[in-house]
Amino acid sequence: MRAAARLVDETASIEAVYVLTVPPQLPLDAGMEQEEALAATVLEAARLRARDEKLKIRTSLLRTRNPGAALVEEAKRRNAEVIYLATDHAPANERALGPTATYLLEKRPCRIIIETMGGGAANGRPQTAREPELAVTSSP
Repeated sequence: MRAAARLVDETASIEAVYVLTVPPQLPLDAGMEQEEALAATVLEAARLRARDEKLKIRTSLLRTRNPGAALVEEAKRRNAEVIYLATDHAPANERALGPTATYLLEKRPCRIIIETMGGGAANGRPQTAREPELAVTSSP
């Protein structure tokens, strides 16, 4: 949320979206209680951080098989100006420029900002504590 706060002005609205990838062998509405509980915790932390930053925020959980396509669709639907994707807490295959980031960069429905662990990581872990993975879209 701190990074999102630096990207937008005080009149902007932040859409914090937790993307829950549902495996192909399960139906999209399958009970994934642990994953949904984590999503709720992450989204609540985002909401609280946004409140501290005095930002308007709306949170949502997005269940999908293709996170990149779902985020592009959401960005278009919400007329997003920016997608901010933090990958430091993402699954291993999504860190750096994984499939979701690559898809977003290919389709570019709006400005894309991707935060990765980059050179500041030691042993695959960020050196400082960071917010959980969120895809954030900002719109007026």
